[in-house]
Amino acid sequence: MNISVNGVPTYYDVQITEDLNKHWMNITKEIIENGEVIQSIEIDGVEYQGDHSQLLMSQFDQIDSVKIITMSMENSFYLTLQDLNQYATKVLEMMSDYITPLYSGTIQECRELSTVVESLEWIITTTNYLQHLVNTSKLTTDINHVINETVDKYNILLEMLTSELEWGNLIGFADIVQYEFIPTLEIFHSASKEVGFPERDALQ
Repeated sequence: MNISVNGVPTYYDVQITEDLNKHWMNITKEIIENGEVIQSIEIDGVEYQGDHSQLLMSQFDQIDSVKIITMSMENSFYLTLQDLNQYATKVLEMMSDYITPLYSGTIQECRELSTVVESLEWIITTTNYLQHLVNTSKLTTDINHVINETVDKYNILLEMLTSELEWGNLIGFADIVQYEFIPTLEIFHSASKEVGFPERDALQ
């Protein structure tokens, strides 16, 4: 299998999944040690955003070539933060429209629930990724402490939200979102807007 990183190709002898797993771990380890992350992967001419190692492992015997494009952790941090800011703006504007129906419905009946859950999951996952980038790259920004505080708060809220859903308590779930999660997001959003961003085109 031919695997190239930023245009530099290397041939790897891959007979079984364990072979690919070993090579992939070495490749990604070197990428991380260089202060970079995977931006996209092209598998036999089809491009995927992010790390698609699971796809590689499941179809390794059908794949001829893999092209990896990386970007610096710092650039990934700022691009991710910009995306999170844009998404948070929409969530803060519209979330009340999705929260209100939760007070009168059941889990089976409430169509808005899945939208709310997906939004919260994306925000939490993305904020955790920002913290990972900061910790891994030792990147110093004006909001490092805000990111850490927000992740800690989200972890607590996630347990509470999960518990309410397990009990089928939509009112309790909605209360936590409205009176705990949204204020936490507002604090983070306000702080992150003060960060000086490089031009987006220069980051990609």
